[in-house]
Amino acid sequence: MLLLAAIFIGLGYGSFSPFGQAIAIRNSEAHRLGITTSTFFGFMDMGVGFGPFILGMFMPLLGYRNLYFASAILALLIAVIYHFVHGRLFRIQRTRWMIRINQNNGFCITCDF
Repeated sequence: MLLLAAIFIGLGYGSFSPFGQAIAIRNSEAHRLGITTSTFFGFMDMGVGFGPFILGMFMPLLGYRNLYFASAILALLIAVIYHFVHGRLFRIQRTRWMIRINQNNGFCITCDF
C-alpha cells in the first residue's frame, strides 16, 4: 500500500510541476521568465513542505478519513476555480488564433502560439 501511495505521489508531483510551470510562464512577460520560474518553484516547495504540517494539525480534529475527504473536496474546488480563471482564458485565446489563421488562408505568421 505504501508503494502504491508513493506511485500516486510521484505521478501527481511529476505531472503538476511541468503543467504548473507552463501556466505560470504563459501568463508572464518575456523579461520576467526567470522571476516567474523561481517564484513558482519556491511556492511549490513551500506547499510541499508546509502542506503536510498544516494538514497534520487538523488530523486530531478530523481523523484520517475526514481529512482525506476534506482534501478531496478542496482539490475539486481548486479545479473548478482553475477552470474559470485559466480555462476560459485559453478558450478565448484559441478562438482569436483560429480567426487570425482563417483570415490568412490557413497561415498565421503573427500568431503567438
